[in-house]
Amino acid sequence: MPNPKLVNEAALRTALDGSRLDALIAVYPKNVFYYSGSPIAREQLLIGYLPEDPGRATLAAVVVPRDGDNVLVCCEEEGAINREEVWVEQMRLYEAYRQSPIEAVAKVVEEKGLADGRLGVEVEYLTVNYYQELKTLLPRAQFVPSDRQFEWIRSLKTPGEIEIMKRAADLLDDATWEAFSSARVGETEWDIHCRIIDGALRRGAEHCRGALWAGVTNDINFLGTSRKVLKWGDIIHTDHAAFLQGYPGHVSRLGVMGEPTNRQRKKYANILAVQRRIIEFMRPGVTGQEVFWFARKACAELGYLHTAAILGHNLGLGYHERPMLTEAETMTLEASNIVALEPMIEWAFHIQDHILVEENGARRQSDKFDTRDLFIMGV
Repeated sequence: MPNPKLVNEAALRTALDGSRLDALIAVYPKNVFYYSGSPIAREQLLIGYLPEDPGRATLAAVVVPRDGDNVLVCCEEEGAINREEVWVEQMRLYEAYRQSPIEAVAKVVEEKGLADGRLGVEVEYLTVNYYQELKTLLPRAQFVPSDRQFEWIRSLKTPGEIEIMKRAADLLDDATWEAFSSARVGETEWDIHCRIIDGALRRGAEHCRGALWAGVTNDINFLGTSRKVLKWGDIIHTDHAAFLQGYPGHVSRLGVMGEPTNRQRKKYANILAVQRRIIEFMRPGVTGQEVFWFARKACAELGYLHTAAILGHNLGLGYHERPMLTEAETMTLEASNIVALEPMIEWAFHIQDHILVEENGARRQSDKFDTRDLFIMGV
């Protein structure tokens, strides 16, 4: 069954017109999937996040003409699998290790009558060798670095994408709630982590990964889940992503083993207050750096120093996409962005939610898990 076509056509047209481009040449797996529905590209994102070798002999690409249908270019070995799920109607195959994937791309460009055109390319992903080969094979074409245009188009979610990401966040929240409810003193971080992964997969996720840490306050680190035994008073901190049709539900939740102390309750209330203030501040036209510095100020007013370099990031076919919420991000928020907002007070007190930017503000999309109070575990 073909994957659904979820391309934001209006944003694509705006980007092509704004840069006077005749076509885009997509090679980054997230863009190959976005512009074709290729299951091979989707799996590369799920399993490895980034392919290990961008210059590999089995490189796939999609030629996205301004006028006309997209064409997927892939090696013969991937042809049969791709045909089962792609939504594009045109494919061109080449023999891996015997023919150059870039030569196959150039032939498609020529077939489309675009050999003299302005072509948007991903210079941040193409290897130097492949880029030089493309320019040699298409000497009359003008190549325009278009990585920012690719990212901007994907940042504006279609209703279909928004619905998929909501379902992904909900099933992860359900899996986390189930795992938290069954957690007991004497189990390990790994036990709870594995139940979250299992719960997400049982609920329909095609892939799930992440980590879970336990500690009292500042002894939580970012080194991965271990066999550390859970004790009374431990804060349990999750950071997982569950994927549906290539899109992540990406949330972080907090629980405490046994009745929380007054200090733990206060810190949790403070991180919630900071999150709510940030959400109220987020709206179209605000830059990522403005949101970042607003959060720093909100934490400081409560007596906390927010030292994390990233407050959040746009979600899509990956984790950290623009607009980022960092001190250097000049890209503005726009309606239909879905941002993973993750304010933090010390390592132990960190929550993460999908925030959907709308025309007049923003709201929490990942609302299946009741975060109003710290989840009490083990009782």
